[in-house]
Amino acid sequence: MPGNELSLQTINEFANAFKDGFFIYDVEAGEFRFLNAVIRKIFGLEDLSLPASDLSVFLNRINPHDHAFLSHQFKKLLRQGWVLQVEFKCHPKQTYISCDAYYLDQSKTVIGTVKDITRAKEHEDYVVNFGGQKDTLLEIICHNLSGPLMLMQNVIRKAEQQAEGNGVGSAEVYPLINGVTQQCIDIINDFLEREHMESEKIIARKNLFDAVDKVRMIVENSRRLYEFKNFGVTTIHEHLYVHGDDVKFLQVLNNLISNAIKFTHSTGSIVVDIQKTESTFIVSVADNGIGIPAHLQEHLFKRHSMASRPGLRGEVSNGIGLYISKRLVERMKGKIWYYTSENNGSTFYVELPLE
Repeated sequence: MPGNELSLQTINEFANAFKDGFFIYDVEAGEFRFLNAVIRKIFGLEDLSLPASDLSVFLNRINPHDHAFLSHQFKKLLRQGWVLQVEFKCHPKQTYISCDAYYLDQSKTVIGTVKDITRAKEHEDYVVNFGGQKDTLLEIICHNLSGPLMLMQNVIRKAEQQAEGNGVGSAEVYPLINGVTQQCIDIINDFLEREHMESEKIIARKNLFDAVDKVRMIVENSRRLYEFKNFGVTTIHEHLYVHGDDVKFLQVLNNLISNAIKFTHSTGSIVVDIQKTESTFIVSVADNGIGIPAHLQEHLFKRHSMASRPGLRGEVSNGIGLYISKRLVERMKGKIWYYTSENNGSTFYVELPLE
């Protein structure tokens, strides 16, 4: 019919002028009614001679790790009528794709757009990874500064006592040095507390990321900075793609590894393990350090906790690291728990949804 031909021509002109991929999918027939040229380019199919309705060709280009997630999103689309910013990966080019789709129940049709977000995703990954490295470095700097400052403060107090006992006239200088040292320690504690508290206020934002890759990055950063400790990563997964907040995930992981470093002897071991269940993934940080005394355990996740104690090298603890970690994990709809044996080490577990 002329009306239908005009309609199809209008759709074709619009879709081919559109900078993103555009599609129309017939749910009952199980095939595409329309695909513009941009979609073929995004999926790397521009050189292949394939029927426009061949859904399997496109599915074969999608990362197998994302198939279950996309199946869940399709059911959600049919149920609520729309899904937005659904991210997945396409191979062999390892392209990141974002899809918006709308379901028209009367005609059993899905209309949607897809866009290549690879460059934006790579930039976002760079910012996130840089932030993770920054957090690791800040923790290390603060811990490495606070330890010697605490030691200096103790030496000053001892020297002050000796000077007073011997009637040395310079004894009045020691309180001044001691006060300045305490100011430095207070600045470090205040800086760490503000850094942690600000991160808690940020709303969780889901995006696609490789949990194994993030874990290896943080562990490798720690290994380079603490060469005498033995770091390891154990998992059966080469990659584990999840839909979650990678910024908050890195903050929690960094906090747990930082604690393990503080309470593990100089040549001790710290191992991060990654496991996957049907709907979640579990990351554990295990060390063979001094463990947590029984009388402190009930206070671990409290703000400014009574369980706060200096590290083995005198590192100052502000008592909010585990409190913030628990809050961040809860914001990501997960849970955190631990097992510890005094003088035999501790293991902290974080379980988060896959999507």
